[in-house]
Amino acid sequence: MWECSNCKNEVVDNLNYCYNCGTKRGVVNNQDNNEKIQYNFEALKRYESGQKKIPNKYHALNTIISILKIFGWVSVLLYVAFGLSLSQGLGVSENMKPRIFIISLVVGILILISFYAIAESIKVILDIEKNSRKSENNSQTIINLLIETNKLLENKNNL
Repeated sequence: MWECSNCKNEVVDNLNYCYNCGTKRGVVNNQDNNEKIQYNFEALKRYESGQKKIPNKYHALNTIISILKIFGWVSVLLYVAFGLSLSQGLGVSENMKPRIFIISLVVGILILISFYAIAESIKVILDIEKNSRKSENNSQTIINLLIETNKLLENKNNL
């Protein structure tokens, strides 16, 4: 790392220009406007057009997420059906029928919420992993863009 004489920013060794202010490495006073880095719009366009959709690496976990959500809804339906059958059964008093149905409905909804919470937790972990890969790809692309800009400026100065 070297320190820019103009803005005191630390710059990686393989760059000969400060990416913060554009001062050439080794220049004591940056008064020459030709030495300033102008945005390399072509490289920026290549960077933006090169943005790729990060592929999903964990297809099995996405399938498990879907299955958990389906299980949640199926459990609600089963508990409602179970509650209806119990409340319509013989030997159940009339004041117990609504209670049995409400209890089975609440249990079914609690199971649905549990399955959804597990599925969403898995999804959050997958999103964190995906964003980490995306950040790593973006950082590497930006470093490559800075190196390319530096090379273009060196070629311009060598002419």
